Amino acid sequence: MKKRPVILLVDDTESMILLLESIFSSLPVQTISARNGKAALKVLESTSVDLILLDIMMLGMDGYETCRQIKLMPQHQDVPVIFLTALYTKEEISKGFQLGAVDYVVKPFDNKELIHRVETHLALRLSRQELVEVNQKLNDANQKLSELNITKDRLLSIIAHDLRGPLSAFVNISELMHKEFHNMKKADVESSLDVMKRDSKRIFLLLENLLEWSRLQLESTEASTSPVSVYVILDQVQQLFSEAVKDKELAIISKITDDLVVEADSYMLQAVLRNLLSNAIKFSRPKGQILIQSKTIENSIELSVMDQGVGIPKETQPKIFSLHHIYSTRGTSGERGSGLGLILCKDFLEKNRGSIRFESEPGKGTSFYITLPATRVKQ
Repeated sequence: MKKRPVILLVDDTESMILLLESIFSSLPVQTISARNGKAALKVLESTSVDLILLDIMMLGMDGYETCRQIKLMPQHQDVPVIFLTALYTKEEISKGFQLGAVDYVVKPFDNKELIHRVETHLALRLSRQELVEVNQKLNDANQKLSELNITKDRLLSIIAHDLRGPLSAFVNISELMHKEFHNMKKADVESSLDVMKRDSKRIFLLLENLLEWSRLQLESTEASTSPVSVYVILDQVQQLFSEAVKDKELAIISKITDDLVVEADSYMLQAVLRNLLSNAIKFSRPKGQILIQSKTIENSIELSVMDQGVGIPKETQPKIFSLHHIYSTRGTSGERGSGLGLILCKDFLEKNRGSIRFESEPGKGTSFYITLPATRVKQ
């Protein structure tokens, strides 16, 4: 239902207030009244109005001063003010317009003329408001388009930079093996297969992040939440990195119990934990330790993934969740990534009514903390 416009009537004569209320009673508007300037300003402190009919010659604060003070109130600066007055000289008219009034109605006035002027200025105000809304929608659309263009550029840049290397190596080695397989020593074959295996996993994980993030940005993917076992999801993720953990001789200490349940989209939670664990492994030094644990904070569960690796440089820390400053660096064993992982984590967690933060000290390690709504396990 469309809201009726509100008109504030300001006059220190009771008979004039009653007359104005009578005139507007047949129109689809709501009227409120004030008997002097100070009372009008008091009303406007807590009430939104669409038009003000303001008498000039009032005791105490006159209409001019009242209008001046109204225009100093940010929420009412664009409200049209029509002066009701018996004063009708060029000087008086000019003074009123300088103070922000939009029209004059001279007493005694014709009822139909007053109604026509009020309806005209209400219609103009409505048109201005609609124009502001349209402009806001256009600005939002332009902002969204700009973000999509940034997304496109980032995707193309990442694909060109981070996929070309492992793909080229994979193609070159596979071609070499195809041509020289019968002449290759067993050790050379095994070495080549190890490189292909490593690069294929890198390509797979990169494509997973690219597809998940682009789908999230372009399709406004909604989370489908349900009670999810963190223990089960984490076990699946750890299996994915078992060889990388073995290669670096890392110790992953998980204190997550099998009864820990959160309210989340299982697919999104897996992507978050996959990226956090991948980073922890990537930036851990050989024979390092990664600690995964949880704690309850009111109605939320906080999960933490802590490494003892190289840490994040101070100058980089404010940028790691920014689309405009994608942070990507090599791991301690030369591992590479797209820089999209943490941005993906932040987006996914927000869709699950969660959050992410981190603490990092260069040279000593990084801890990531994520929160998600808790779910009680049914007995």
